[in-house]
Amino acid sequence: MDDTSFLFRSDVKTTLSTRKTVSGKKDPKNRFTLALTVNADGTDKLPPLYISSAKVPRPLKGRDVRTELDVIYTHSKKAWMNSSIFLSWLNDVNERMFSAILN
Repeated sequence: MDDTSFLFRSDVKTTLSTRKTVSGKKDPKNRFTLALTVNADGTDKLPPLYISSAKVPRPLKGRDVRTELDVIYTHSKKAWMNSSIFLSWLNDVNERMFSAILN
């Protein structure tokens, strides 16, 4: 598994001004984390784990993300991977592997 964060709606970090003082601005924190998992030879790929800060993002309201997009969706306050999200994902992977062995 490898995860990466994406910041979107990022603003410019520097400003050119003829005045000596420029009022400050808070950086937007719009981000999501995507975790991708594949085995060593690339034959078994798991659905991506998408972590956002919203329980249900507006574009996804009323939709079943797992079946439509083949994505595992979850949320955390800062849209970061944390231990509870990782353990939940790991439990899901273990269940998949166990059911594959039984079938």
